[in-house]
Amino acid sequence: MNPTETFHIDHLHPKSGFEKKALRSYEFLQENDELMAFYVNPGHWNSIANLHLLNDSQNMSKKDKPLSIWLGYEGVTLSKQILLVNENTSLEFDQFQSFYEQRRAALKTRLKSRVFMTEGLLMVDVEDGIDEEVVEEELLI
Repeated sequence: MNPTETFHIDHLHPKSGFEKKALRSYEFLQENDELMAFYVNPGHWNSIANLHLLNDSQNMSKKDKPLSIWLGYEGVTLSKQILLVNENTSLEFDQFQSFYEQRRAALKTRLKSRVFMTEGLLMVDVEDGIDEEVVEEELLI
């Protein structure tokens, strides 16, 4: 890693795909209000489960390409394993909910395995699925 390298926060499944106009064009969402609500929610598409650091040149070349297509491009070194999803996990946009749930769980497991606490913390029960992991819009470049 080059110490002068610039990194961007990349939406693995591009942010443009989650815009209301784009979502209304997807046939798989048209008759499913519950799934549409999932896709519209920035707590899902703008969370750490859909974000990854990419160097600036990779991110600029990726643009709004679908994740499933972009990973197949020459020079792209990311893989399902690096993204912490199973080999059988679909990277297609219509399977985003499954991708999100699996990657989110894997990221939590990875974080827990790497954090060492010498003393226990007082834990407060929080409704499952409620995390403070949404990236503020102004932080995205």
